Amino acid sequence: MEHVPTFGSIQEYMELDHARLDALLLNSIASNFDRTIYNEFRKGLLRHIAIEEKLLFPTAKSEAKTAKLVARLRLQHGALAALIVPAPNEKIANALKDMLALHNQLEEGIEGVYHTIEHLSDHPMTLLDSVIAYPNVPLSSAIDKLIDLAPVFRAMERAGFEPKKYFEL
Repeated sequence: MEHVPTFGSIQEYMELDHARLDALLLNSIASNFDRTIYNEFRKGLLRHIAIEEKLLFPTAKSEAKTAKLVARLRLQHGALAALIVPAPNEKIANALKDMLALHNQLEEGIEGVYHTIEHLSDHPMTLLDSVIAYPNVPLSSAIDKLIDLAPVFRAMERAGFEPKKYFEL
């Protein structure tokens, strides 16, 4: 019988998922972007974003301070999702690492959105069960020859990231 880990909170589950995604991205880089590893990262990132967008963020919409943070996180989700459309390379990986580090800081810890959402929820354990059970998101192949990265750069800029830090514009 397979052991299924138990989690005490939404925050714990989501923070452990951040660590898992970070490790997948680093393993992908170390493997020179082995497609199996990189696709596992992409699939996990899309599922993680979907959990936040569909399950967690609706809980925070009535709280003014959190609503502003959620709006910022949503723009960052758009930028992260746009960045995993093209096939991976060192520049994309560096941008993803930096963007995820900044993004995760807004979500984690006592000041993070996860902690706030958990306390705003009327039924945090039921919400946690839904988070754990959330299915994988369908994954399309990364585009090997994406010529125009301008939409990716615009998404990064809307989210407050500087594409020129990673890419020649």
